[in-house]
Amino acid sequence: MNRAKPTAVRRPSAAAKPSGHPPPGDFIALGSKGQANDSKTASTLLKPAPSGLPSERKREAAVALAGASALTGLTKRPKLSSTPPLSALGRLAEAAVAEKRAISPSIKEPSVVPIEVLPPALLDEIEAAELEGNDDRIEGVLCGAVKQLKVTRAKPDSTLYLSLMYLAKIKPNIFATEGVIEALCSLLRRDASINFKAKGNSLVSVLACNLLMAAYEEDENWPEIFVKVYIEDSLGERIWVDSPHCKTFVDNIQTAFNTRMPPKSMLLQGEAGRGGGDLSAGSSPHPALTEEEDSQTELLIAEEKLSPEQEGQLMPRPRYEDLAESVEEYVLDMLRDQLNRRQPIDNVSRNLLRLLTSTCGYKEVRLMAVQKLEMWLQNPKLTRPAQDLLTSVCMNCSTHSTEDMDVISHLIKIRLKPKVLLSHYMLCIRELLNAHKDNLGTTIKFVIFNELSNARNPNNMQILYTVLQHSSELAPKFLAMVFQDLLTSKDDYLRASRALLREIIKQTKHEIDFQAFCLGLMQERKEPQYLDMEFKERFVVHVTDVLAVSMMLGITAQVKEAGVAWDKGEKKTPQGEGWVQ
Repeated sequence: MNRAKPTAVRRPSAAAKPSGHPPPGDFIALGSKGQANDSKTASTLLKPAPSGLPSERKREAAVALAGASALTGLTKRPKLSSTPPLSALGRLAEAAVAEKRAISPSIKEPSVVPIEVLPPALLDEIEAAELEGNDDRIEGVLCGAVKQLKVTRAKPDSTLYLSLMYLAKIKPNIFATEGVIEALCSLLRRDASINFKAKGNSLVSVLACNLLMAAYEEDENWPEIFVKVYIEDSLGERIWVDSPHCKTFVDNIQTAFNTRMPPKSMLLQGEAGRGGGDLSAGSSPHPALTEEEDSQTELLIAEEKLSPEQEGQLMPRPRYEDLAESVEEYVLDMLRDQLNRRQPIDNVSRNLLRLLTSTCGYKEVRLMAVQKLEMWLQNPKLTRPAQDLLTSVCMNCSTHSTEDMDVISHLIKIRLKPKVLLSHYMLCIRELLNAHKDNLGTTIKFVIFNELSNARNPNNMQILYTVLQHSSELAPKFLAMVFQDLLTSKDDYLRASRALLREIIKQTKHEIDFQAFCLGLMQERKEPQYLDMEFKERFVVHVTDVLAVSMMLGITAQVKEAGVAWDKGEKKTPQGEGWVQ
């Protein structure tokens, strides 16, 4: 018998048209555009097989198909970029740059075409352009100088920045154009080319701040971009925001927030020994400045020294009265975005708390901050800036608006155990009472109501003790008014009022003025709830009862001892400490 010869296995080519079963699903094997043979092979293999193909032929075609598919997958692998792969630090740096772009998306890059000249020729170029009346060239030359500073930020040319300082003193108005302002503000932003953990040289940022201050010293309406770069640096490295050489410029920007800043003696996150540009804890050590850079910094400081008369003229004054609404909206949007981010508690930046401290002039900021203060105070990494934030919140509660009353309500609910934190908390309560005259009555009311609630704060009596020490004459009157409010309620609060009064007297060590308290209880009230009171007789009886309890509680321990001794027929001599018959 003649056996059928096995079909010879041939490598698929463009002329032959072998076929096999197509891959399952919608998979289509694609080849590289540059390799025509591979693409033709793949397209040939994907054609449906004819019906009369022997089984061995089918198996061989299937094997060829699998090999071609694998080859196609390898050739179509996406090409990697020519740049080397980023390390962990590189990825973090890119993430920091991306976050910074998200922080300040509205800050534009300089729009003027810079004209670069040699630093020694800068003054001559400016004078020549001024004689020609060519303002565009002046602006371009200044932008070119700023560009050179930006490129040589780590080691700026001394001739260049000294020439700019000289121009700022004799012709400050040439720096007040839109293009120059954008260029100088770009110096105040973080340079993405610098390693995100490197300190860099703050000299350029300090120079930019002083140039802007010279340009806008006499102007009452400052551009909003100053606030934007301030917010960016406050949330970032605080290179110039914390620099003492930029204090005048920063103080004038902060007038936009109407914040009453705590004095340095009360700030725990002190800036002594902390120059601008330092990073928070956990950073790698900063490289020491070279002698040349150090001498440049000293030279800049020496050049910027002002006489006492000039310092008096540069006192901060309102700069954003016309843009108050837009600035407030921008600041609130930025802070909401930062506070609403889903992140662990330990990842909250201390710089965010410092920015909140400087923007507590806005009632919305106070309300946002106070809701998270207890959590921040209990975090060891954030304790110091959180204490400063607590001080700022209390000092700026000066409107007694609905928001400020909510702030006081949240402040009263803060629970602190460490003695250091509790002592600072009581100092802040005093500042709260000084901020507005109506805060006293509101604080006492919230403390008493919290004491009678199910979620009682264990620090209530200590708060009352602080309040009674702060306002020894007015506090008992407001306390009596709160007791009157309790006795007018539909529920019978007489027993609770007695127990509460005993606890107050016991914990405050008889600090209360009983005479003022009793006079307050007997004071007639004109509010509608008292004129249309349903239980008038019960109210009078309960007030009389509380008065009697007050008289009994007013007896101090020394008076009790003297009374017992008198009953026994003993006397205590004023000079001696012993008892005599």
